[in-house]
Amino acid sequence: MKLQKQIAALTALALLTCLAPAVPAHAEETASGTCGENLTWTLEDGTLTISGEGEMTDWNGNASVPWYSYANNKDFTSIVIEPGVTDIGKFAFYGCRYVETVSLPETVSAIGSDAFGSCTNLKSITIPEGVTVINKGTFTGCRAMGSVTLPESLLYIYEEAFSLCTSLTSVTIPRNVKGVGCRSFDGFRINNRASFPSCTQLQSIKVDPENTAYTSVDGVLYTKDMSTLVQYPGGRSGEYVFPDTVTHMAMKAFYGSLGLTSVSMPNPLTYQDPDMAKYGTSMDRMFDGCANLKNVVLPDTLTEIPEAMFYGCTSLKALTIPESVTKIGPIACSGCTSLQKIVIPESVTEIGQRAFEKCASLTSVTILNPDCEIYDWSNTFAANAYDSKAYDTEIVFDATIYGYEGSTAQAYAEKYERRFLTLEALEQAQQGDLDASGSVSVTDVVRMQRYLVNRTPLMSRQLALADLNQDGRVNVIDLTLLKQQLIR
Repeated sequence: MKLQKQIAALTALALLTCLAPAVPAHAEETASGTCGENLTWTLEDGTLTISGEGEMTDWNGNASVPWYSYANNKDFTSIVIEPGVTDIGKFAFYGCRYVETVSLPETVSAIGSDAFGSCTNLKSITIPEGVTVINKGTFTGCRAMGSVTLPESLLYIYEEAFSLCTSLTSVTIPRNVKGVGCRSFDGFRINNRASFPSCTQLQSIKVDPENTAYTSVDGVLYTKDMSTLVQYPGGRSGEYVFPDTVTHMAMKAFYGSLGLTSVSMPNPLTYQDPDMAKYGTSMDRMFDGCANLKNVVLPDTLTEIPEAMFYGCTSLKALTIPESVTKIGPIACSGCTSLQKIVIPESVTEIGQRAFEKCASLTSVTILNPDCEIYDWSNTFAANAYDSKAYDTEIVFDATIYGYEGSTAQAYAEKYERRFLTLEALEQAQQGDLDASGSVSVTDVVRMQRYLVNRTPLMSRQLALADLNQDGRVNVIDLTLLKQQLIR
């Protein structure tokens, strides 16, 4: 009987344990420690409190921060910095994913780089008066942050300070700010990069009218004299035409601007600081990630399509390269999955590595310089990308490369088994022979059908060959005539 009562008691205890609500890890735990010479921290009831006087420690990464093990705890939702704290350390709260609110006292005068990076649930932030610098990456990846209030004391906003703040819709640059997109280089502060890249909902960047360094026109940020484009708001939709006054641009000024659909550029652009030109061009990655960009007009004085200029512009169907261009840089048009044809003018002497990789819609590539240096790799022109994890990746490319007999284009095509057609043969082809094979065939009919149905592009010479009734248009009448010619 006694044994039966013990078993019954244990069974009841087990049942109660099962029915009791689950307690999250760390939910009732109080943790504490030091985070500076005169600072302490306490994590209790989901709130991290920093107390004391002076500077917080600077960390080299978030893994070395003392509260790192709590960063992914869903109950850790609030940060309170108490009065007396003057500096917030580097990486201090990086990756605290569930933090929604942060309270900063007026005593804070400095916030370290990446301090609030990847606080993905942080809704808003008010930066107190006295703070003069917002460092690199301070709020990068704060995807829920819909608003930020910047203090009048602010002087500099460093590069990528608010990158990937994808809920931010508007920001106002205070009157005393004299540097946006700053970076440190050899001990000097220069302004040559974007502070708000990939802020895909950012509609407008406003500027206090009393600011002497910057101005805003239609939500786009410029230097006061309108010579430099500093930042294009990533959520601003539609067409953008560069003002004639603009000759310089911050690097990544358009980076990830999903609203941009069309752009016209009257002048080639350089760094804001001419002394920085030797380290590259501000047009590197100029339209990187502008996935809805469909139309681009480039200046006829442009000398280079630099590295990754159109990387990932998946809606770009056509690109006219000016005859002033001499170089196409690495991955310049990589990932332009809608690009259908490209004519590379005779002025181009060099085509860089992976320049047209992942261009799955390309049907024709024309290289007019017979001596153009083409990067010797199959991925320079490819519909897909090389997978470093799969050493047997098959590189696919279904387009035709057009070039002169004996040219580097022909040598490249033959080495990597690309379809090649000489421009000489195309010039001598008979009416209807669109592939310059020497006779009209089913292939020509299929190519014309694709042009009429899918608007798969044809070269100008091919259009002339397809216009069988010579009325200046290619339509279903020409297709009918071509089929009749094939039957005869």
